[in-house]
Amino acid sequence: MDPLRRTRAHAGVAPVGPGLHWRPESERTKPLAIEWVYFKFFSAHADGIVVFGSGWGLPGVISVQVFPRDAAGHAGAPVCVSRHDYPLAQVTRSTTDYECLVAESAVTRGPDGYATAGAIAGAGHAIAWDLAFAAEYAPIASFAGRFGALRLGHLAWDLIEPLATVTGSLVVDGATVAIDGWGYVDTNRGRWLFGIDPTTHWNWVLVHGEAAGSRLLIAGMNVRATPALGRLYLRDGDTSLSFPCDAGTFVHRAFTRDPATGTRFPVLTTVAAHDEAGHRLELTLTNDGAHVYRQAIPPAEMRAGLPTVFAWDLCESFVTATGTLRAPGGATRPLAARGIKEYPVTRIALQR
Repeated sequence: MDPLRRTRAHAGVAPVGPGLHWRPESERTKPLAIEWVYFKFFSAHADGIVVFGSGWGLPGVISVQVFPRDAAGHAGAPVCVSRHDYPLAQVTRSTTDYECLVAESAVTRGPDGYATAGAIAGAGHAIAWDLAFAAEYAPIASFAGRFGALRLGHLAWDLIEPLATVTGSLVVDGATVAIDGWGYVDTNRGRWLFGIDPTTHWNWVLVHGEAAGSRLLIAGMNVRATPALGRLYLRDGDTSLSFPCDAGTFVHRAFTRDPATGTRFPVLTTVAAHDEAGHRLELTLTNDGAHVYRQAIPPAEMRAGLPTVFAWDLCESFVTATGTLRAPGGATRPLAARGIKEYPVTRIALQR
């Protein structure tokens, strides 16, 4: 059964499995269907994200952001290049694997996990990358369902590599940066009608254990207007936990304003969830730094030159996570991790 249909009557979580990860071609060719694949990485010298987009009637889309880190480990201002003017993406897939080619940039699948290599130039910058993501955990087919005030949006979010060892290199404006750290690969896909229903906002977080060689991963996402449409996941070696979301799962305790955009976004967030077996997860997410950028909705590549009055301010924050995991018998384990969270805000601003 189509996991999107399973949640059509309620705002629940569809218990989809990894075998349903990649949608059949008939889904991809439906009007407004779109698919994004995200490679995020964190290392001593730079953090970053490489995004591939494809879908119904769309050109190939590539967007790259690199956050250089200084000697003290602090992330600096990003170098960003995004292009929507490539020929149609060439996509092949099976039920579990995905490969994509946009111009000379590619996503490939090997025995250890996914890899991506390519180059992009624009806005006064040039970035090339060659990165291998060796998977630590099996894919998590997270949730799929309808969202938004008018219930017109369809979304499925999957972690195809929930935790990965990342190696390779970047060349940013002529300077080579070695990458040796951790990261993940995820995707969202569906038929989105954001231009009609721009009210959709979400909470999203992914953090990795701070200790060297840690395999601790905590990841989660929910839709803010419908908290039950979401899930939190914890992986740590053989420990595999899944927590439902509710109105108390993500609570934003303190806010600030971005000086460039005036957008108000959270800098202190608490996370709390429990499962039916009696495990309880509690975290405090403290911002280490944030970047706010604006994305028109629908994105420019979906509007065929037509204007829109809506835009998201997407607030992406590097965070430190501290907290505990309490077992059913009462034993408590401290948790310490670092990662990233995302918080979108809708603005009214004419976009062409």
